[in-house]
Amino acid sequence: FHLGRPWLAWKAFLGWRTSWLSREVIAFTALAGATGLALLVPVAAQVAGTALSPAMRTLVAGGVILASLAAMGASAMVYIDTPRALWATPATFARFLLTAVLTGVPAWLLVAGGGPGSWWPAWFLPPALLAKLALEAQPLRQRRSRDQTALWKAARLLDGPLRGVWTARLWLGLSGAFAFPLLLLVLPAASQTSAGHAGLLAGMFVATLAGELLERWLFFTTATPPRMPGARA
Repeated sequence: FHLGRPWLAWKAFLGWRTSWLSREVIAFTALAGATGLALLVPVAAQVAGTALSPAMRTLVAGGVILASLAAMGASAMVYIDTPRALWATPATFARFLLTAVLTGVPAWLLVAGGGPGSWWPAWFLPPALLAKLALEAQPLRQRRSRDQTALWKAARLLDGPLRGVWTARLWLGLSGAFAFPLLLLVLPAASQTSAGHAGLLAGMFVATLAGELLERWLFFTTATPPRMPGARA
C-alpha cells in the first residue's frame, strides 16, 4: 500500500541480500507476526483452560523485542545507506533508538497504568532526551562554516526558516522528558487519583510523541539531496 501497488508487495522480499529496504520489510513483517503471536498465545491458553508457563511468556516477549530491534535497525540503515550527509552517519541509528525510548517509555507507563511505585522508567527520559538533542543539534556547529556543505545548509535551515519548528520540538521534548516526570514526583497527592494519574501520564506521552514527530519532520526536511558536480546549489 505504501508503494501504491500492493499486489507487488511480495517482491519486496527478493532483494534481502543487498537491500536494506527489503530487510526492513522482512523485519516489520516479523514484528507484526511476533506481536500478533504475543496477543494470541495468552488468549489461546485461557480458552484451553491452561496456564501460560513463564518460559513461554519469556519466549514470546523475547521474540517481540528482537523483532522490534531488527525493524528499528533496518529502518535506520535505510537512511544510513544513502549518500545524504545528514543521514549517512551512525548518529542516525542512535537517534532512532532514542526515539524508541522517548516514545516507548511513556506509552508503556500509560498502558500499564501502575501506581507511583511503577513510574521509575520515566527517569530514563531526561538523559535520553539530552543525548538526542545533542545529536540533533550537531549540524548547528556548521552554521558559521565557510564551506557550503549539506550540514551547513541544514544548520541554516534550523537557525532560519525552521527555527520555530526546532524551538517547538525543543520545548515539547523538555516538557515530556522533564516537566511531567517532575510533576509525578512533586504532586503525589494529585497523581494518586485515577484522573490525575492518567492525566499526567497522557500529558507525558502526548508531549514526547509530538516532539519526536517534529524531530522526524526536521530529519527529512533538513537533509539536502546530493547534487551532480557543477550543479547549482
